[in-house]
Amino acid sequence: MEGSPRLGPKGLIKKHEFVRILIQCLYSIGYEKSASCLELESGISCKSDDFQLLESQISSGNWDGCVDTLNAIKDLTDDTRAAALFLVFKQCLLEYLSCGDDKLALAILQKEVSALQVDRDKVHNLAWSILSWKEVEQRKIDDNAVRELRKKLLQELEKWLPSPITLPERRLEHLVETAVLSQIDSCMYHNMSDEVSLYADHSCSRDQIPTETVQILTEHKNEVWFVQFSNNGEYLASSSSDCTAIIWKVPEDGRVTLKHTLRSHHNPVSFVAWSPDDSKLLTCGNVEVLKLWDVETVHASIHLGILASLSAHVPGFPTQSDLCVAVPTLKRASTCGIAMAMS
Repeated sequence: MEGSPRLGPKGLIKKHEFVRILIQCLYSIGYEKSASCLELESGISCKSDDFQLLESQISSGNWDGCVDTLNAIKDLTDDTRAAALFLVFKQCLLEYLSCGDDKLALAILQKEVSALQVDRDKVHNLAWSILSWKEVEQRKIDDNAVRELRKKLLQELEKWLPSPITLPERRLEHLVETAVLSQIDSCMYHNMSDEVSLYADHSCSRDQIPTETVQILTEHKNEVWFVQFSNNGEYLASSSSDCTAIIWKVPEDGRVTLKHTLRSHHNPVSFVAWSPDDSKLLTCGNVEVLKLWDVETVHASIHLGILASLSAHVPGFPTQSDLCVAVPTLKRASTCGIAMAMS
């Protein structure tokens, strides 16, 4: 809405839009009386004028008016308009067939539906449903069923029609979750398993970073160049200039133990990466090859040249550019072990 007052210290939030999604949120979480009161006090409706008109026309079975309204709405893409009209004609056909007006239903199919730019399979399926419907003897739909079908049509139109005609489902919850996730992603010291509160901006203290050494892993024979925990936290993988990678088991008590040593590289191993389900581990030999290992059997099933396009072969793993960032030699490391620390 042009000229709407702005909210927030930076004036980025339009008051009309903010109140509207507040009303939608109240309705969605069950506070219908509060939502209705806010609509009355603010003079702002959760539903746009266009959608309220559509709702009235569909509820009363005014199909011609509904079609005219959809055609009159501006800023609809041709595909969206055609999809919305198809849904309306589909409901219209069903009701005409239920009333025994087969000729009118067929006329709409031939003149209106066939002219829409929609998937031809949808049109054919609709035509087939008409033929199937005519073969059914008891085809009358009662009034309650008609009302439910019209409600379902409105719900489907809400998903198809863009904002501001309709609002995306649970819009306020989505915006708040996005803000919370953004704060978590930007938290430099994020190390919290507790739920994030909405009462304050999220920030983890630097004091949560582990500072006390509780275990040193010494199985590598040379510098350790890279370490990465598995996604489920049950394993730790490390790579070393001793040409090996090691998979470590991380039990609940935090005492790390060796699970497998991967030994087939001929050059130092620069980088490791876990598959999304932690069943595979990728190792990168320095200016050598990439190898994909089964974590349980320790079988290397895929060998790729160092400049091969990794993303084309192993979905979910880092891309070639990611690997290239990790490949530079890390000879500044001065230890052959891995220090496990705690705060």
